[in-house]
Amino acid sequence: MIVVEIAGAVALLIWGLRMVRNGVTSAYGPVIKRLAKESEGKRIAPFLAGMIAAMALQSGTATALIAASFCAKRVITAFTAFLIVIGADLGTALVAVIASQKIAAISPAMIAIGIFGFLKSDSSKARGLFRAIGGVGLVLLALSLVTVAAARVTGSAQGWTVIQLLLEAPLLAILAGLVLTYLAHSSLAIVLLSVSLLSSGAIGVAASVYIVLGANIGSALLPYLSHLTSENEVKAPLVANLALRVLSALVLFFTWELITVPPELSTVGIPLAVHVLLNGMVALIGLVLARIVLVWVKFLLPPDQIETDDVYPRYLDESALAASASAPVKALACAKREALVMAEIAQEMVERSSEALVEGGDAQRHKVAKLDDDLDRLFDAIKLYVAGILRRELDEDETRRAMDVLTFTANMEHIGDIVDGNLMGHVGRKKKSDTDFSPQGQEEILRFFDAVLENFQLAVNTFLTDDRDLARQLHQAKANVRKLEQKSIATHMERLGSGVSRSVRTSSLHIDVIRDLKRINSHLTAIAYPVLLASGEVPKTKWKRRASRD
Repeated sequence: MIVVEIAGAVALLIWGLRMVRNGVTSAYGPVIKRLAKESEGKRIAPFLAGMIAAMALQSGTATALIAASFCAKRVITAFTAFLIVIGADLGTALVAVIASQKIAAISPAMIAIGIFGFLKSDSSKARGLFRAIGGVGLVLLALSLVTVAAARVTGSAQGWTVIQLLLEAPLLAILAGLVLTYLAHSSLAIVLLSVSLLSSGAIGVAASVYIVLGANIGSALLPYLSHLTSENEVKAPLVANLALRVLSALVLFFTWELITVPPELSTVGIPLAVHVLLNGMVALIGLVLARIVLVWVKFLLPPDQIETDDVYPRYLDESALAASASAPVKALACAKREALVMAEIAQEMVERSSEALVEGGDAQRHKVAKLDDDLDRLFDAIKLYVAGILRRELDEDETRRAMDVLTFTANMEHIGDIVDGNLMGHVGRKKKSDTDFSPQGQEEILRFFDAVLENFQLAVNTFLTDDRDLARQLHQAKANVRKLEQKSIATHMERLGSGVSRSVRTSSLHIDVIRDLKRINSHLTAIAYPVLLASGEVPKTKWKRRASRD
């Protein structure tokens, strides 16, 4: 029963941390992404951004995964991702110190505020914030339950046997911390569990410290295993963090007996101090030697496997097409699933064109050309597949859904053509002229890319769900991008009037890029029209507004 009680308390602890993470991500996800992007190229800023994000999410692992995903999408470089990761780990260590304090009495109030606030709120940001507050309350409640359950361990013979085993086998205690962190997907949960077991007398100081060392290694291992097949640019910051963490843990393991604990430090504070010390060591080494460590890691990693295989249809099930005469639902689902692959490819092309415009490089241009070929190949296959569905006897709703797939894929194919034929042509022009955008102009273009990419995700979700509210948001996004275009051109003209040399040299290039991004956005917002028409709404267009005024 004691094991069951501890397992239940740990499960509640993990769930509370998950609520905090999801709530903060929902409420402040775009803010976290913006902080990451704005810290690019700096050293202290991304470190602090990682620390703040981890303290908000209450998870260094989650922050590391987010940083790795940003790196994979080329929002940030490996250097910035590494600094975010080591900052996140130190932030989590500080959270452990705060959460270990005896403040469990406020947990009922926080749970009540979080749950009732969540139920009463309408906006997604407010609901996310209340979800996080409720999650913190659950974490505090779970820690008090762990302490109560752990106190009962000392009264059982089996419990003392486990304690002696951990005391006599430090490597086993480290392994236990590592494995528990992997299973819980949270080093914070395991560190707090170790502290609770220590405070109740269930384990000794040494065993608690060893578990903390294992938890620190496990927290660095999790993101690496999640990106095991990623390219080296994504893996490098995660491997560097893991290597420094293992090295620091080994140093503390072999010098633990030599360390003199300050008498004013409480027993419970020792594993927390070790936790902060280890993360402080990693942070210090990482801040000073970040570039050197990353160079060595990239040198030691095996080279990336160059992808030579073309993308071919995977989900266009011919058996479903043959059976579509009586039940076309499955065949339509297959076509829709393949259309989502086209969307992923088109979105990657837009992301790569953004990086190529800023940094240049023939490798990106070659990759985009290959992706466009993949996009054309999938589009041709989907057209034939949907044509086969349309030859069957379909009702009005099934016909509409088939045509929606064709409209969506046609828009993705057009987006690919704009990227490959226009945006990458602008990359070539920029490289040939050997000039750069002004800092203000480059910021405006990247902001425009961000707006288009946000609408990209909204367009895919609208196509996937046929949700009328999402379609309205997507339709409204067209007007928002139009305002952004007008503002960008206006500020560009102001720079021209002020004689900013870079703006003068890149004037036509700046306007052409904005124009093509607006065209891409038009193809995205067009996805809202079938959904709005099917729901009985007729979206207003500029032509309709002029006609009504006439």
